[in-house]
Amino acid sequence: VGIAAGSLYAQRREGPVGGDATIVGVAEHDPTWIIVAQAPPGAARVRATFPDGTHDEMTPVDGVAVLSRPAASTTGTITVEAFDGSGTPLGSAPITAPGSSARIDPAQCNAPQQLPPPGPTQPADPASARTTINNLVVSAFSDRSLSDAQVFALYDDSHGFADVLKQLRSSSFKNEVAAARVSKLDGLVFLSATKAALEFTINIPNYSSFSQRFGEAVLTDGTWKLTRATFCNQVSLAGVQCPP
Repeated sequence: VGIAAGSLYAQRREGPVGGDATIVGVAEHDPTWIIVAQAPPGAARVRATFPDGTHDEMTPVDGVAVLSRPAASTTGTITVEAFDGSGTPLGSAPITAPGSSARIDPAQCNAPQQLPPPGPTQPADPASARTTINNLVVSAFSDRSLSDAQVFALYDDSHGFADVLKQLRSSSFKNEVAAARVSKLDGLVFLSATKAALEFTINIPNYSSFSQRFGEAVLTDGTWKLTRATFCNQVSLAGVQCPP
């Protein structure tokens, strides 16, 4: 699930053909390249060659072609080429793959189905820590009286969150995002005295519920905070990705 977009120009700066690359389906563990390419006038065919050597092609519609393939890696360069009706090349352009440099390993890309076992060390007061983390999750996902800055302060690293929220609030899921709530934790396991694994359900009234959502909390300078990944994993449900 995701949204891919591309920019159209009267004349592309990089040459007669170009485009934009997006990876969708990461949250569903089925990552897929989407290339929105712009072809020059007279193009009868546009082809994208992906980092693993596979390709996709189509006849452009009003100068636009949308090309896709399963993504085995988030790195590398996609080459977009345009041809006329006789197969003569009209131009090509490299598109840098977005995302991190980590390779997507399908064998390690399965979402957790349950919380891991507790770690060998536990907080000095597990009950108090559990209550604190529960309240932290509820505040982060449900307390609309908090300002954006106050919500960001609940995470150990919130760089780029402001832009992510801006995308969410202007997306086709903006109403669902505004209505989403987490009422309590479904489960919590302390992996150590300073780290906890969390499970919760995101409820969206009159829409759906998303159970088995997982995250982590860490004790930083004596304060429990949610990890950056906890935020980023949830916003990916709406097709929005956090910056690296």
